[in-house]
Amino acid sequence: MKITRNATTSVSAILGLPEQDAYTDEVLAACVVKPDGHEKPLGPFAPRDRLFASTRLYSVTTIAKNAKFGGSRTVCVCDDFSRAKEIVETNEGDIWEHSYMLVAIEQFEANTLYGGLRDHHVFWYRWNIENACYEAIETPAPYLNAIGFGIG
Repeated sequence: MKITRNATTSVSAILGLPEQDAYTDEVLAACVVKPDGHEKPLGPFAPRDRLFASTRLYSVTTIAKNAKFGGSRTVCVCDDFSRAKEIVETNEGDIWEHSYMLVAIEQFEANTLYGGLRDHHVFWYRWNIENACYEAIETPAPYLNAIGFGIG
């Protein structure tokens, strides 16, 4: 008999499915909350080549604990950081869907292979079950050196 702490692990235990941790409950609990939230990065932005001027875009990618319960998916690409932030912070369209405990808003460049790597920023959120909303957090440890959430 297996005893688990949440629905996801309960179903996995009953079905005999292995957990495929992209994160753990311990990682979620250890996230550092940013009470002031996230702000759009400032600074100059110079496209690589004026002939192919790039635009900053922001992908909103939701991440579930394992592939069986959603894995990860990019729910939106915005041309404005404020809009991406609004989608996450208001849980627009119920992007949480009872399984997506993490969200990454990732800044990337249009018209560049893999979104470019210069001026790279990722803004992280964790679902707060008590307040039923996403809260801004520092980058979770397993994702410190990860990029390309929205574009693969």
